[in-house]
Amino acid sequence: HSCPNWRLPYPEKEAQNIKELVQACKRNRVDFVWAIHPGQDIKWNEEDYQNLVNKFNWMYDLGVRDFAIFFDDISGEGTNPLKQTELLNRLTDDFVKAKGDVSPLTVCPTDYSKLWANPTPQGSLAIYGNSLNPDIKVFWTGDVVCSDLTPETMEWINSRIKRPAYYWWNYPVTDYIRNFILQGPVYGLDTSLTKENVCGVVSNPMEHGEASKLALYGVADYTWNIANYNPIDSWERGLQELTPKAKDAYRTFAIHSSDTENGYRRDESWETKTFRIAEWNDATAQALKTEFEKIEKVPAEMEQGCENKALLQELRPWLTEFGKLGTRGKQAIELAQIYRSGNDDSSFWNKYVQNLMSKEDRKAYEAHKSGTLKLQPFYENAMDDMAHGFLKKLLGTTPKDYKGIGSFGNSGTILTKLMLDNDTTTYYTSGIGQKEGDWIGVDLRDIRDVTEISILQGRNSVDDVDYFDHAILECSADGKTWTPLIKELNKQYVINWKGDAVKARYVRLKRLESERKNYASVRSFEVNPLHVENLGFKLESENPQQVVYAFDQNLSTFYKVSNTLTFEVPQGTKTYTLLMDKLSVPLKVKQFDKKGELVSETSISSPFFKLELTNDKVTKVTLEGKAEIFEVIANPQ
Repeated sequence: HSCPNWRLPYPEKEAQNIKELVQACKRNRVDFVWAIHPGQDIKWNEEDYQNLVNKFNWMYDLGVRDFAIFFDDISGEGTNPLKQTELLNRLTDDFVKAKGDVSPLTVCPTDYSKLWANPTPQGSLAIYGNSLNPDIKVFWTGDVVCSDLTPETMEWINSRIKRPAYYWWNYPVTDYIRNFILQGPVYGLDTSLTKENVCGVVSNPMEHGEASKLALYGVADYTWNIANYNPIDSWERGLQELTPKAKDAYRTFAIHSSDTENGYRRDESWETKTFRIAEWNDATAQALKTEFEKIEKVPAEMEQGCENKALLQELRPWLTEFGKLGTRGKQAIELAQIYRSGNDDSSFWNKYVQNLMSKEDRKAYEAHKSGTLKLQPFYENAMDDMAHGFLKKLLGTTPKDYKGIGSFGNSGTILTKLMLDNDTTTYYTSGIGQKEGDWIGVDLRDIRDVTEISILQGRNSVDDVDYFDHAILECSADGKTWTPLIKELNKQYVINWKGDAVKARYVRLKRLESERKNYASVRSFEVNPLHVENLGFKLESENPQQVVYAFDQNLSTFYKVSNTLTFEVPQGTKTYTLLMDKLSVPLKVKQFDKKGELVSETSISSPFFKLELTNDKVTKVTLEGKAEIFEVIANPQ
């Protein structure tokens, strides 16, 4: 149906499949619409016109009576609206009217969204309005590719194409977020519209046919009785219809698997109240814990009660990760109770590391996400807030676990951690188009001497479009008055600044005037990156670049020891606090004097360990074994 094979008949097996689908649709009173996408390589000549007619005739012989032609997402000569309308009008006369039992054609124009459509009388939509056969239906996705159906967007398009448009709603499609499975209510479709405003509504579903049924139920309900449509009531009926013996479990999953986290945001977890640790309330915490306990049970309850095995098969990977989210959320609340008591550092830390997500855990969750609007952010924020408070208590000063900030709607969310994770293969993305004045930055949590900044913009540094191509680098002590560090940056993915110390708490990259409307992405945003030579003591390690993570006053980083780590003891140090991940085997700790003589040796198996130096002659400590060390804290007593 698309370039370059649209001119050819279907192979016999595929043709038979289409014929069976057409027959099944007829039995169920469904119109089967076959669409072709010839625009990328079509030649506006008689030969290709006949190729198109031949293809339509082949499909007609298979039983197809409804046809659509798509000119979307193409470039070149195929975008010519005059040629498009000429072709469509001729097909209407030569094929649709000649057959007698074929419905009017549907077309998807090249300008199918207001985002890039030419609004002028010379634009392709106005040309459609002036020259396209009035029987032909014209698709429209709204103000952007994924957007609500509103009277305003229909008025905008209808006034140009001179007919009620055919609304193409890009929901619940997830081809731009394949790690999500959208199960929320159908809303964003205006209930005051009539056939004078819109000639039809089509839903673009997910690749998961069974899991799309919940949204399709809502769309069908809306189109059946627009004025009386109620999103929540319809959603509740859809849940009951699809899983009559597992509705409660399915509802628990669906209410927390609604948001896209990107672009076309959807409400999620609207019955659940989350909070930050500083806002702790016993009753609210208990209610949230109860919800997490309910979530833990959903996978087993769906396995037992969901009779639609095809639906269960599609949902299973998400259900598995959803259950894990319930467990770690529940444990975060239990951990917070220990944290708030503040009297057992060892117990807190041991349980803290047990509830951390491993690299494998994160990879599995990223592949099948849910709870992204409230639940996972609660877990992430709770763990981060407790880590910050715990480390601040141990250090006696503000830790350096910086926070991402910015002007975008998701700037205060956990997504900004992806530019602060010391991994340039991950990135923060704005999720919406950039505009002048937008900015992305870092909160240093305290006023500090800023001497070095390093930023990697875009998803790569070669040809990505998601970056600020005209920007300024600034810093501020109060978030109100900003001082420029680099006044103008043009088309720079890699940004480096070094200079005399500037007192600042906030650092940002701000967009200046530009034509760019893409998302904005940042892979790395480093302020005062720690260097070994700046630690003030000597180190011996297998990885000199990463060993600083054990001394950076930041619990979101760690250093992996696979053999030994040796560090010099600064003058005045009496004890060390070692914060580590779970130890698979005991770790040896050796103390040496300045002659290199062994003073003492001990073995530790707990992630939290308070190391007392044997005497004031100890000048060097060696950790021997395998461990992931979050922080080594030197104490004067």
